[in-house]
Amino acid sequence: MKGFDQQKGLKNNRSFTRTPATQAEKQHLPPQMVETSLAGPPAASPLGGSDKEAILELITSRSNRQRQEIIQSYKSLYGKDLIADLKYELTGKFERLIVGLMRPLAYCDAKEIKDAVSGIGTDEKCLIEILASRTNEQIHQLVAAYKDAYERDLEADVIGDTSGHFQKMLVVLLQ
Repeated sequence: MKGFDQQKGLKNNRSFTRTPATQAEKQHLPPQMVETSLAGPPAASPLGGSDKEAILELITSRSNRQRQEIIQSYKSLYGKDLIADLKYELTGKFERLIVGLMRPLAYCDAKEIKDAVSGIGTDEKCLIEILASRTNEQIHQLVAAYKDAYERDLEADVIGDTSGHFQKMLVVLLQ
């Protein structure tokens, strides 16, 4: 009996390379690299006149941890808040994308969960995807970020928006 690949006439070619789903950690990001990458033409802001493509390349070619290092290095180099400067220099969807990428992962998760339990209905897939795929440490960071960002208790919001066995499962995942 022929296998699925043979039935469909597909070649059994297994010469593909596995790549991680997220940006791999590179070595420590030196502050000089941040300064060189972020420095634009002189203006009121160190980002003044910055090239959107350069910003996009810098931000998307780094892991979340490295982006947090960039924020700290920028503060040390310029004495300014990078996210505030990005909001000032960028607009629209591009601004939302870049600012979103600059948030710590726990705050991104907190926003997604807040959106999932807000309004009419619940985005159950979102709750499952986030809560079932995070480590205990990441869940604790998420709970703290949710409390910090929204001044609300994550578990109480989840309980208020779900019911039954699904609710019990989510509460267990939040422990």
